Amino acid sequence: MKDPKKIQRCIGRLEANHPGVQRFYHLEYTQAAGEQAGAKKGTLHWRRKDQRYEENAQLFGCYVLRANRDGFSASELWRLYMTLTRAERGFKALKSDLGLRPNYHQIDRRAQGHVFISILAYHLLRFIQYSLEQQGDTRCWCTIKRVLQTHTYATVILPTCQGKVYHLRKAGIPEASHKQIYNLLGIKWDELPVKKRMFERKVAPIL
Repeated sequence: MKDPKKIQRCIGRLEANHPGVQRFYHLEYTQAAGEQAGAKKGTLHWRRKDQRYEENAQLFGCYVLRANRDGFSASELWRLYMTLTRAERGFKALKSDLGLRPNYHQIDRRAQGHVFISILAYHLLRFIQYSLEQQGDTRCWCTIKRVLQTHTYATVILPTCQGKVYHLRKAGIPEASHKQIYNLLGIKWDELPVKKRMFERKVAPIL
């Protein structure tokens, strides 16, 4: 790159794409005397903003929270901040895990019903999390869901000689990680509901 104007624009793009570097370093391109169409090359200078760099160095490895109100202790400010992050996680769960978005309904009452069911599901989600937190389990919902999704129901199909077919749907035997969560929630895994259904098997007539 030889055109001084293009070089200046390129420096501007670099500073915009790397704001962390731009905070502490100053880049400057100096044109050479009589520089035209690449006849002479200019010089690219950089220097560190020492005062700003040293001020920021004191905070390396620290997590800083700043509020617009006085009177909060460090623990109170941290709890307030964690409330904000919990609300953000709640909106994320509503829009993704619980299916609030996308909403394809065109009729108002159906759209309202969709939102109501999503909010109801979120209350159930928060109840599960709160119950676990009271027992000392502070894992996030994503972790709880990932652990429990491997414990599934299975349907056993039993045909009989009398022409009847029984469908028995029951939960599998949970692993230790599943049992731990069930015990904290007060759920007896060996008493999970079992569904039984019976169908008449259709026999093709013999011609």
